[in-house]
Amino acid sequence: MQGSPASPCASFTPRAPPHYEPAIITNILLRPPMRILSITARNYRLHRDLTVELNPSRNLIGGPNETGKSTLAEAMHRALFCRHRTGGELQQSMRSETHNGQPEVKLVFEVGSRTWTLDKRFSGPNGIIRLASNDGTSLQGDDAEEKLAQLVGNQDGPANRLSELATRWAHLWVWQGTSGDDAAAHAAKRKDELVQRLQQQGLAAVMQSQTDEHVRETIRASHDAIYNKNGSFKAGSKPDLANKQLAAAQADLARALEQKQRLETAIADQEAAARLLAESAAALPGFRERLSAVNASLAQVSDLRAREEMETLQHRNAVATREQLAKVDAQILDLRQKAAAARESLMPAEAKLSILTDYEVSARTTATAADHAQRSVSEAARHARKLHDFAAACVSHFEKSAVCADLATKAGTIAALTRDLAEANGALSKFQVITASHIESLYNLNTQRRLAEGALQAIAAGVELVASDQAVLLDGEALTLGESRVITEAAELTLGTGTRLRIRPGGGTSLGECRQKLDAIRQKFAQALDALAVVDIKEAVDTYAKRETVGQRISEVETKLRALDAKKLPDALSAATAAQLAALAEVDRRRAALGTTLEQPGPDSLESARAWMIRTSETLEESERKEAQLRIDADASRASHQGTVLALQAHRESIEKSRSDLMSLEVSATALEANHGDATTRQQTLANSKAAEAAARATLEATAKALADLNPKSLTDEHARLIRVLASEEGKQRDAETRIAVARSILAVDGSTDPEADRLEAKVRLATLQEEYAREDRHAKAIALLHRLFSESQTAISENLTQPIADRVAGYLECIFGRGVRVHVNLSDASKPALQLTRPDSPTFAFDSLSGGAKEQVAAAVRLAMAEILASNHDGCLPIIFDDAFAYADPERVQALQRMLDLAANRGLQVIVLTCTPADYIGLGAKDIRLTAPPTDASAMPQINPGRSDSVSDPARIATPLAAAVTGTQETAFLEALRKSGGSAGNQSLRTSLGWDEPSYLATKEALISSNLITPGKGRGGSVSLVADHD
Repeated sequence: MQGSPASPCASFTPRAPPHYEPAIITNILLRPPMRILSITARNYRLHRDLTVELNPSRNLIGGPNETGKSTLAEAMHRALFCRHRTGGELQQSMRSETHNGQPEVKLVFEVGSRTWTLDKRFSGPNGIIRLASNDGTSLQGDDAEEKLAQLVGNQDGPANRLSELATRWAHLWVWQGTSGDDAAAHAAKRKDELVQRLQQQGLAAVMQSQTDEHVRETIRASHDAIYNKNGSFKAGSKPDLANKQLAAAQADLARALEQKQRLETAIADQEAAARLLAESAAALPGFRERLSAVNASLAQVSDLRAREEMETLQHRNAVATREQLAKVDAQILDLRQKAAAARESLMPAEAKLSILTDYEVSARTTATAADHAQRSVSEAARHARKLHDFAAACVSHFEKSAVCADLATKAGTIAALTRDLAEANGALSKFQVITASHIESLYNLNTQRRLAEGALQAIAAGVELVASDQAVLLDGEALTLGESRVITEAAELTLGTGTRLRIRPGGGTSLGECRQKLDAIRQKFAQALDALAVVDIKEAVDTYAKRETVGQRISEVETKLRALDAKKLPDALSAATAAQLAALAEVDRRRAALGTTLEQPGPDSLESARAWMIRTSETLEESERKEAQLRIDADASRASHQGTVLALQAHRESIEKSRSDLMSLEVSATALEANHGDATTRQQTLANSKAAEAAARATLEATAKALADLNPKSLTDEHARLIRVLASEEGKQRDAETRIAVARSILAVDGSTDPEADRLEAKVRLATLQEEYAREDRHAKAIALLHRLFSESQTAISENLTQPIADRVAGYLECIFGRGVRVHVNLSDASKPALQLTRPDSPTFAFDSLSGGAKEQVAAAVRLAMAEILASNHDGCLPIIFDDAFAYADPERVQALQRMLDLAANRGLQVIVLTCTPADYIGLGAKDIRLTAPPTDASAMPQINPGRSDSVSDPARIATPLAAAVTGTQETAFLEALRKSGGSAGNQSLRTSLGWDEPSYLATKEALISSNLITPGKGRGGSVSLVADHD
């Protein structure tokens, strides 16, 4: 330290740490200028393959949010300072979620007159680095990392963790969200280098480097180690220890006696070790010669084993060939045998098919007969029902006639209108009661019958007699020329007297179902006609129309009678007469329905009619019982026939499958014979393969015998034994040499002095220690004096060394706040603000009390001043990067900021500004580079913005991280970290301080934005700020 008294420090010379020696500081400071010329990012987050060329002095990289501006700045920084073999979370954070491949960065930069090209691929332990210059120098791996650190002045070397990366060029790299941080902290960290540069430029009156700080701290620590607070010596201090050293001198006498004994023991050990060394040296040549012979035999064993392995493979191939040929031959024989067996098994199946066919014909005949019997009984039941209905009508007629006769004796003469009404009622009673619903039901049944007949005819067979010179009968009925008939079931066709043909219509079970359905509909239609006592639909329609006409006439007569107030008796008589006439008409209708089948005219009295109705009722019940039983029998016959048909069909399918399998076997056998020849050819090929197998086996056995003769196991054991022997002997030699060396060392150290002389020397040392105590006392007083002097001069020294830095900062701030602005920088007293600003006619403000925009601008000025001072280390040029650093500046201040940035470029700095509002910086006159949003098609080629020749695009897709569940603890931690950052922070810096992964951070951020607790800002991913109401 300059100006300090020399005498108090004569006995104490502090040493600075090695990295602060003057020669090393000179090497750090004297570096050529550095400029970044271009950056290429491949598979780096959203960038698939992006190249940006940079201007040596002014650069403006603009584009909307999520176009990769901050990612590009990060890629440059990690290429310069991140170790290429970095793995874990740091390497994963660089990987792209949309593009395959490891992240790569290519950086072209200029240092002095040489241009360097840096290529880094971040792929964990397999990472790659190449560093080459235009003069032919090319480095890789750790050599390239070491050279890169030297070029950029990175004394700490490449970083492996995010926390380490944050310290590399932190004064030159303004990350998004950190632009408002106090830049004086970076100046304090680099104070030693700043002072060295200012001292070289003659701007610092007193140099206070880290060496000075180290000296001052060492003196303070020495003072505290010697003195208590009351000024007395501490226990264990050097003055206190001096007394203890006097007692230690007395122990030296005892050590002198021990020294003599050690010398004698060392001489004996040396002689024994020398003998052992000679014995081992004599035995080793023989062992080494034997080991050489064993090694030669083992080499021969290795050759034989390699040949054995090759011959074993040849033998296995020969065996496999022979086995394959035998397998094919056996496969062909097996196929032929299976085909013969399948052909034999097909014969009984064919016979069974004929039997099943006969069974089907018999079952169909039985079902047909059952259907005929059912229809016959159904006709008999219908006739019995008609007789029963006729008998009931007769009973009703006799009963109504009796009633009418009783009323006739009581009735008087009825007026003419009553007779007309009776006649009309009589006319109406002649007609069956038929309504419109009856007519509609008959029409529906008739339609169903025609549809069923059409369906039956569609699948039934037809026969038409076109010409014949003989009588033709169908089921015993003659066919006339031109007559055609539909056959819905098996029928017999007879030609003349000697030819009979059986005709079976197709359709199988479908024909039977259609025929059964038609019979059911016909029966239902006939029952409906019988219930109405009509022959057909036409008669029913006519009856309905006549009833309607007569009913209208009766209605007119009854209206007239009611107007005439007719008495009840005539009405009753009229009704009885009408009922009698209706019953008589019903008798006539039932008689007409029976037609010629009526064998007797009918009963002649009420008693005979009732007796006859009882008999017909019994007959009807018996007929219906028989009809039901025959219907059951017919259903059973049809079911049996259907089962026979299904069995026949299943057997036919089984036969077809057997035939197909037989054909497949024959085709497979024929194909194999076509590929491998007939039996003779196959046998010849198989014999040749067996001979080849035998030859390979013989060769293999000969090699195995030669290998066995060498006895590899014995050779291996012998080799291991010789290795152990040699290792043991060599170990003995080393031990002997060590013992000799130890003995010689003892003799050289302890044998150079006389033990008696050492005893006398101990007495002298006692007197010397007394003098040492006096010297330590003087040294303690010198430390106390230095401690007082350093404390008094600290304030003056700090002011002298920080003023040049403050002047540089003020020079930049004049571009924004005008002339007269003053800055005070404090790098030594932690109790005072590190940075204070004074403007004309305004009070002094600490940095923390400034607005957000003013903080950004003042911090930028401090960084530019530091870069300018440190740029002299690089011949006047260093790059400085601002990533969305002026988010809170209004348009007027942005114009002033451009003047400040332009001033820095004029003073030699390479200024790189990244912003999402590039139009605000047109006045900077920088190279304008525009990034556009990546296209959604990942296969698209990079496109150039037609509006600017140096615009850049990247074909990457932007991947949105998956949202994660957000807890209240995460939201509280997020808000607390944001408050500690002053209420506003960039996403990247805030996520780093929280130590979260990107999905958790984004999910929490979106949840807080949705809750209106924070608001997003500008930049890639933006910054975030607390909402005023919740700050």
